[in-house]
Amino acid sequence: MGGAIVQTLALARSEMIKGIILAGTGAKLKVLPMILNGIKDDFEGAVRKMNQFTFSPKVSPMLIERGIAEMLQSQPEVLYRDFLACDRFDLMNEIEKIDSPALILCGEDDQLTPAKYSQFLHSRIKGSKIEILPDAGHMLMMEVPQAFNEKVKGFIEEIDKDSRVLGFKIFKNFFS
Repeated sequence: MGGAIVQTLALARSEMIKGIILAGTGAKLKVLPMILNGIKDDFEGAVRKMNQFTFSPKVSPMLIERGIAEMLQSQPEVLYRDFLACDRFDLMNEIEKIDSPALILCGEDDQLTPAKYSQFLHSRIKGSKIEILPDAGHMLMMEVPQAFNEKVKGFIEEIDKDSRVLGFKIFKNFFS
């Protein structure tokens, strides 16, 4: 859902954006009916099933249990509306209009938003960079935090460097 928000903001208010990071997302986020119905019919069962798909099979079962516990703290109605919003999200025909620098991150074991979603974003967002992180699923920031943070840090540093260089050029030309 965060990726949907970021993409929408990047299209609506590009002047506010220095760069975007899209992690485990796509230009369209179709949700399986089994998930939407499950949240309404058997909330705890649906949460447990979702978390089996959310994490890489290579992660600790304790991390999966933590994900389940955190998701169970949500109200079923709120979680349902969140997933319904994701299900209705579709920027497939607009994604090419994003003109901000973009870092696209995906876990190689992501079953909710597989790597092909990230590859599609990368093919449509001009100048984007893509990183597929091994041993991670949809919750890559929790599963491989060090690798995730290094990629994000490098991207931010690169944007800041480019912004300073661009700002200097504009400043220099203004006074020339």
